[in-house]
Amino acid sequence: MVAAAISSAQNYNISGIVVDDSAQNPQSGAIVFLERAGITATTGTDGLFTLTNATGIKMQTSHSSLHQVQVAIRNALLPITIIEGTEAEFAAYTLQGRLISKVHFTMASGIHSLTIPLKGSGCYLYKLKSGNDEIILKDATIGRVSNSLVIHTQNPSSRALPKQAEAAAAINDIIAVTKKGYLNYRMVVGNSDTNGIQIKLIVCSDSVSDIDGNVYHAVKIGSQVWTVENFRTMSYNDSTPITLGASNEVWSNTSTGMYCYLDNTTDADTMKKYGALYNWYAASNAKLAPIGWHVPTIAEWDTLQNYLILNAYNWDGTRTVNRIARSLCAKTDWTRYDGPGDLGEPATHLGKNNNTGFCALPGGDRYENGAFSDSTYGKGKFGYWWSATDAGDTIGAYNRTLVGSREYLDGNVYPKNCGFSIRLVKN
Repeated sequence: MVAAAISSAQNYNISGIVVDDSAQNPQSGAIVFLERAGITATTGTDGLFTLTNATGIKMQTSHSSLHQVQVAIRNALLPITIIEGTEAEFAAYTLQGRLISKVHFTMASGIHSLTIPLKGSGCYLYKLKSGNDEIILKDATIGRVSNSLVIHTQNPSSRALPKQAEAAAAINDIIAVTKKGYLNYRMVVGNSDTNGIQIKLIVCSDSVSDIDGNVYHAVKIGSQVWTVENFRTMSYNDSTPITLGASNEVWSNTSTGMYCYLDNTTDADTMKKYGALYNWYAASNAKLAPIGWHVPTIAEWDTLQNYLILNAYNWDGTRTVNRIARSLCAKTDWTRYDGPGDLGEPATHLGKNNNTGFCALPGGDRYENGAFSDSTYGKGKFGYWWSATDAGDTIGAYNRTLVGSREYLDGNVYPKNCGFSIRLVKN
């Protein structure tokens, strides 16, 4: 039997193990954090962790699935577990939201069976409330046997119940793991009672600081060492400021190095997460990167691509065509599409995202005319990175691109006035 904790503030019961990239060695002392819920745990010597804030009412269920909990109501009885003695309210509604019955009661801690009012065959909604904790059930009854679906709600009203009954709300949170010597880990958590998560930490191969003091972690992929965050310096490595191209006119009418942030944001968290956008004149400047590092050439991007293909980093395990996008992209922030190329699809393939540790994020771009990419081609769907290689003319240079609906690492020649992200490779 699985105990599923549900409340209006979203209760959690998430457990798993943190291991190294080989999946052989449990990692003790790792900090596991559920970002939106604000719940933290530390792994023990066995690498295990549990994230929970469950209080109040619990329901005994036969099993749990990815996005919902099935509850068996038999002989008009609903089994529940009371963690602490509590006053509660139980109400029954029609699918149209009409109140059928309501009862107040007090229960001591322990396992109880709550009597469901007899109402005949059909579909009904139940609300069980204790303090701030609430559980909504949609129940299909034939005779005295029921198959009920638990629905997560927040401050529900009887008027809203039919709408809420149509979609079981899953947890929408991010689980993050940090440990010294390893790359930071982040992944979407999509179900309310997740047991047996295995989190693989990848060794941090190096780190580097830019002239402004920003620190970037790096990962070894094949023979190369790549930074795993987008660059965001505002100065060249000799302390000369890079020109900030805020206006469209200034951005589009230059042949010197410039940087900006997407949509000219000043939000510190967004700037750190997605990094800055640079035109190619900045990307190709030998003084942009810290000493010992450089902006990769298109040949170095090709080296990365070929290594990943030949070493079975394709999402389907093949070693021929380019299907490496998942192995490069982060486990968060990608918009969901449909199909094997969907970098944001959470259920089937998300575990294969970021197997390299490259942690590519869809940070959008800036067009050569100075306009920022819109919702169709921008943040959440596209990530663009410059190479240091021009196309042999005065107009264009090579880049690499990840698209949320494509399974491959893409690339093309773009005008040098475009604003793209930058990663660094160690010399």
